[in-house]
Amino acid sequence: MKSLKFIFALSFILTFFACEDEGESSGGDMPVLPETIGGVYDSDLHLINRNADPDLVDYYVESTIEMENGAGFIVDPGVVIEFAPNTRFQLGRYSEGFSGAGYIDADGTAAEPIVFKGIDNTPGAWNGIMIGCSSPDFRNILNHCVIEYAGGTNGYAVRIEDCTNGSMGLLSITNTTIRNTLGNGLESDGANVINSFGNNTFQDNSGHAILLDAQEFEHIDNNTRFLGNGTNGVVGNSQVFDGEIYGDENHIWNELDNGSYYINKFVRIYEGSLTIEPGVEIVMGSNTGLAPDAAAFVSALGTSSNPIIFRGVNEGIPSWDGIYIYSKNSPNVFQYCNVSEAGADGDGAFHLDSPYSNCCGYTATITNCTIQNNGGCGIHTSTWNTDYLTQSANTFIGNAGDDVCFD
Repeated sequence: MKSLKFIFALSFILTFFACEDEGESSGGDMPVLPETIGGVYDSDLHLINRNADPDLVDYYVESTIEMENGAGFIVDPGVVIEFAPNTRFQLGRYSEGFSGAGYIDADGTAAEPIVFKGIDNTPGAWNGIMIGCSSPDFRNILNHCVIEYAGGTNGYAVRIEDCTNGSMGLLSITNTTIRNTLGNGLESDGANVINSFGNNTFQDNSGHAILLDAQEFEHIDNNTRFLGNGTNGVVGNSQVFDGEIYGDENHIWNELDNGSYYINKFVRIYEGSLTIEPGVEIVMGSNTGLAPDAAAFVSALGTSSNPIIFRGVNEGIPSWDGIYIYSKNSPNVFQYCNVSEAGADGDGAFHLDSPYSNCCGYTATITNCTIQNNGGCGIHTSTWNTDYLTQSANTFIGNAGDDVCFD
C-alpha cells in the first residue's frame, strides 16, 4: 500500500515540473495557427499579435484585402501577415470615380515590427500594398514595418496612387524596411502624396528603390539607407508630364546614404526655391535639365571636400541639356559644384541667355565649380546679360566650346 502511495506522489511531482518546464519554454503562450483573412471590409479590421514568437505567422491573406467605406486596417505591433500568391492589400480602387476608401494604421515598434510577407521567401511572392487615390487620409501609416518579397504582377512593394482628376493617396512611411521586391520598393507618379518619411531602409529590390515625382524628392532624408537595389536612391517618374517643383517654400534635396537623385524629365522650379545640400549627386538622363523660373532660384552650395555633382548617365559623353537660369534678380548660387556631360544641345553646361536689353537679366553666381566634358561652352550667356553673371575660380576641362561664350 505504501509503495502505491509512493508511485502516485512521484507521478504528481513529475507532472508538476513537466508543466512548469513547458510554461517557461513558451512564455506562457501556446502557438496558434494563422487566422485566415481576405476580401472586402467596410468596417474596421483590427489585427492583434496572436503569437509571441516573431517567426510565427499571425494572419494568412487568402484573397486581396480591400478596405472601403472609411474602414480602418489597424495592426498591432509584432503582427506577422502572410499573403498568398497574387494577393495584395489595397485601400479603395484605382479609379477616381470610387470614393470612401479606408485607411491603414500599421504602427509597430523597434522591438516589435509589423511584418508583411509572402508565403515564400521569393521576390514577387505577393503583390504589395496599394494606397488608392481615394484615400488621402492622414491616418495612413507604415511605421516600424518590414515589407518583403512583394512585387508579384504589380512590380512594386508600396504604391501611392494618383488619379487623373487630381485626387491622390497619402502615406506616412517611417522606420520601415522594404526589401527583396521584384520591382520597385516605393513608387508614385503623384505630387504631395507623402505625409512624412524618414529613417527607412531599401534593400535588394530589383528595380528602383524609390520612384517619385520630383516634387516629392524633398522628403527623402539622409538617414534612409540604400543597399543593393537595382537603382540606389530616388528616381524621377518619367510618367509625370514634367518634373515640376512648385509651392512658395524652400525644397531641400538632402545628401543620400549611398544613393543619388536620377532625373528622367526636365525639372523646372516654378515657385519657391531649391536648396541642394553638399554631397548630393544628381544623375541627369538624356535630354533633361534643371531650370529655376521667374522668381524661383537654386542654392547649390557644396564644399571643397564635399562638392555637389551634376553628371550625365554616361561618363565623358554629353547627354543632357544643362542648367538653365530663367529667374530674374534672384540669388541663384552654384559653389563647389562638378558639372559634366551636359550640353547635348551644343550650347553648354550653364545657360543664362537673356532676351532683355540691359534690363531684368537672368542672374547667377558660379564659383569654385569644375565644368568638364560638356558639349558647347562651359557657361553660355549673352552680351545683354554680363552684368547679371558672376563667375570666378572655376575650372574648365574638356568642354567642346570656350569657357564662357557670349551671343
